[in-house]
Amino acid sequence: MAEGRWPRPAPIPPGYQHVAKIKRVPAAVLYAVALQESQMRFGKNALPYPWTLNIQGVPKRFDSYRAAFAALVECLRMGILLVDIGLLQICWRYHHIKLRNPARALDPYPNMEVGAELLQNHFKKTGNWFRAVANYHNADPAIGDPYATSVFRHLGRIPSNWGKL
Repeated sequence: MAEGRWPRPAPIPPGYQHVAKIKRVPAAVLYAVALQESQMRFGKNALPYPWTLNIQGVPKRFDSYRAAFAALVECLRMGILLVDIGLLQICWRYHHIKLRNPARALDPYPNMEVGAELLQNHFKKTGNWFRAVANYHNADPAIGDPYATSVFRHLGRIPSNWGKL
């Protein structure tokens, strides 16, 4: 999508600011990753959308928590573990222990907390937020770097005064 056609991100919601502060991650970085992972248009603005699943590479949006939860439970019942969940698209296969259960995985706050923990862990290893974001997606720079570049484009479009990284 051309840059001018992207919906403008809404300002950083307080929940992202709260989780980011607790997990010691820049709120704008956490929010930009969520925009990259689950952005949905609402009028002229874009917001991360919590009832988003990516099932074996196929993105799906649901009208409600209940519908997303039912789809997630059905996937897991069928043995499908490659499911990215919620605002930050946390992969069940790799992070089910942190997510604990499907209900918690879809809950926006625990989903943000796990995503922020993953970002913070990558930052501790790299000392660099660009690298942390790239590794959040994929440790292979050929895959992770374009992802991080896209996330950092979102940073420049977020209407807020978020300060230094």
